[in-house]
Amino acid sequence: MTKQTNPNQGALFKNDRKTKDTHPHATGSATIICPHCNWGTDYFMDAWTNTPKGGGDKFQSVKFKAKDKQSGATTPAAQAARPVGARDDDSEIPF
Repeated sequence: MTKQTNPNQGALFKNDRKTKDTHPHATGSATIICPHCNWGTDYFMDAWTNTPKGGGDKFQSVKFKAKDKQSGATTPAAQAARPVGARDDDSEIPF
């Protein structure tokens, strides 16, 4: 199964490398697009399945982390963002 996502969607997969109780039950990624500027940022997703202490239905808690922050890089978050459908050339700029 391919681990790719569409804009504003994510996918979680069972964490086969879980060795401690604190590790997430599932991991994955998502690309989130800003509706105002149309720039996208890639995120890692971690999810845990929890049961309320007082009983009740199980629930999922999810944590997002920008992919540029994963390696401890000091680059600004703006560098991780990219315009969706942007072209690398300037052929359409009239000046």
